[in-house]
Amino acid sequence: MIDPVPHLDRLNEGSRKRQAVGDVFRMRLDGRYLFGRVVSTSAHIPPRSGSGSGIAGLLVYIYDTSQDSPEPHVDDLRPDRLLLPPAIVNRRGWLDGYFEFVMHLDLEPGDTLGAHCFRRAGHGRPDTYHDETGRRLLSKQEPCSVFGLGNHLTIEEAVRGALGLPAPTRHQDAPN
Repeated sequence: MIDPVPHLDRLNEGSRKRQAVGDVFRMRLDGRYLFGRVVSTSAHIPPRSGSGSGIAGLLVYIYDTSQDSPEPHVDDLRPDRLLLPPAIVNRRGWLDGYFEFVMHLDLEPGDTLGAHCFRRAGHGRPDTYHDETGRRLLSKQEPCSVFGLGNHLTIEEAVRGALGLPAPTRHQDAPN
């Protein structure tokens, strides 16, 4: 029998409160708290074909702090302490209670990277690089993430990979 690997813990019943730039949030994985911050509420992934409006999302940072305490050390919320490259996510993590608002801290100079880079796969053509608004960049800039809309599940998988933890057991992976 396979032991199931736990998912992110649900921290509350969910919140419909809109996220704001500077909001600090927490998640709990394997009994430890990790923290993130909303750095833009106007991230935009334009459609590949040029038709349609594209997808809106939140640009978030996930920091490399993992601790027992549910309160972040504010001094650790710096761009040189990122666990993952910046990510564009939807609101599902907050709506379903996996991400929980902790506090609001206005963004100050030095709280964000100078630029954000996302790779769009070329599928037979060269890959292209874009910022969080969809504007094409001349070249890749590190740290660079994948250009696409994620959610709490994609963040969980990326965090597990960065921390060397086993992949979560999804419903279809569960033993019969």
